[in-house]
Amino acid sequence: MSLKVISGYRHILFLSLLLMTMSVSYFLFTEHTKWQDLKGVAQSWRAFAKRGDRNSMFKYNTLDGEKANGPDFGIPGVVKNNKNDFNPAEHSTDNPNTGGLLVADDTNDTKQTKCPNGSVYFSNDLYDCDGIMKDARFKPKNKNNTFKDEIDQEMSSPPTLKLKQPTIQSNVKQSNGHNSAKNNNKRETKKEPKNIFVNCGGTFPKTLELFLDTYPKSPSYSTYTFLPENSYAVMYSYLPNHTVIPFEASFKNSSKNVDVKAFGADAETTQTIQEKDLAAWLKANTNEEDFVVLRVDSEDEIKILEHVVKRNSMKFIDKYYTARGINGSKQELKPLMETMRQMKLKAFKWDNDMETYSDFFLLNPNHIPVPGKRITLCQQKEDDEKFALFLYSPSASLNSIKAINLLHNFSPKDRLQLTIFLRYEVFKFGSFINMKSLFSTFHVGLYYDSEGSMQATDGVQYNQLRNKLVFVRRLFGQFDQTLQYILTGNNTNEKVVARIRKNLHYSFVQGGTDISHLTEKTLAGRTVSIDDTGKAKGDFLLVNIDTINAEYLVLYMVRRFAPWLLTIPECDVTRSGSLLNNKDAVVL
Repeated sequence: MSLKVISGYRHILFLSLLLMTMSVSYFLFTEHTKWQDLKGVAQSWRAFAKRGDRNSMFKYNTLDGEKANGPDFGIPGVVKNNKNDFNPAEHSTDNPNTGGLLVADDTNDTKQTKCPNGSVYFSNDLYDCDGIMKDARFKPKNKNNTFKDEIDQEMSSPPTLKLKQPTIQSNVKQSNGHNSAKNNNKRETKKEPKNIFVNCGGTFPKTLELFLDTYPKSPSYSTYTFLPENSYAVMYSYLPNHTVIPFEASFKNSSKNVDVKAFGADAETTQTIQEKDLAAWLKANTNEEDFVVLRVDSEDEIKILEHVVKRNSMKFIDKYYTARGINGSKQELKPLMETMRQMKLKAFKWDNDMETYSDFFLLNPNHIPVPGKRITLCQQKEDDEKFALFLYSPSASLNSIKAINLLHNFSPKDRLQLTIFLRYEVFKFGSFINMKSLFSTFHVGLYYDSEGSMQATDGVQYNQLRNKLVFVRRLFGQFDQTLQYILTGNNTNEKVVARIRKNLHYSFVQGGTDISHLTEKTLAGRTVSIDDTGKAKGDFLLVNIDTINAEYLVLYMVRRFAPWLLTIPECDVTRSGSLLNNKDAVVL
């Protein structure tokens, strides 16, 4: 072979090797660049998530309102299958100005400095500690402006899709427009789900009062009462969000003659009353989405239930109460229970006479974990010169309101070292009292005296007090307060007190020395001393703020004895009887 041929082969081999070397170099360069881009996207998402806005990122990649598992930028390996897989410790800073693609390379040999938030600042001056690029080629963004803002902006301004509009005749257009408007009206008038309580039967509004006082979230309910005897209707007029239906709940629309004793009448008279089909009423006035509580007190209860099932109205009832009584005989309840079993209707019992219902404690659990005390002393162990001054209002008079307002104006910002006990009626109907001001000025408790219900049985008195405690406790909760103390009057049933202490764990304040009579001495400008009160060691003092001008006595005591006054939670030494008897034991 000639030298020329050999030389030609050498040139070809050299060129082939050169081309191969250039190809490999280009491949390595492009693959490295792609990897850096992938890494930049991953770090951008992680850094974005580190700022605590991952929920917005998940919203960004959704389809038809369905939340995605993670942000999908069309790059395999970036999407997290589970939001809980997120690990903040592995995130780096990103560049919001460039979509997160230009990031500091953690393989860089440049010096690294840790930022206060744990991220890394690179001394090549590309980023600051807030992840904002400082390169002169890019305009810095405000530090409060993040990638999240860009996504939210895109979410609020979605791209407009240009769709081809079909050609439609004018009369068809009008027809479609009319139907569209009609459909829009339907959507606009669609009612939100409501809470509804329907009371069928009764005369006095005891059922509604019990429901509003003790049923959870009762103020949110619209209430209805089927009341065929109109003479009782005015008694319901003060109830909020309530409607009287002048019919008797029945299984048909009809009328009948019955003997009725109207309120204030001497004797029963025969009257014609109207009957309303309860099943049809439920269909017309409630929706399946509503939460409907139904109470029925009727001799035709079984017929009404069977008719409700027949008319396919059972789906409108979420909870059912029968008024046949918690203490009703098994013989009386058996046919009703059998009917409900066949209908697969879980029913509860409502007893107006006992002022309770069968799932009362399920709906109103105890809130204080320890048994209540019987408090007859209020003293501190380390300073027995300090004493408690308790205010009380046994009749919720206008003078008591005057006293409360005066004392609040005396100390509008700081709570006084006073405990005030007010009647349940003040909390229920006392719209003339600013409750926020009341709690900011005093430590507050409940005053209770069973004088008005002494003729009732012990069980009824217990339920009456229990119901009042539920109402007042919920009111206290609205102002982040806890009802725990009850001051009792002289006529309180001790058996009821002992039972409330044992079962519901409230503490009762009893005894004390009333100094309301010293009001006149205060008005005369004379000095009132501790000896004038007649207080024994550890005794607490009482002022009846229903007494005319008693507020001036209270103000005098606050100004003169402020360093020595205690509120009831500050009492280290009380006197507490056992839960089942009146034996006293000093509690230290």
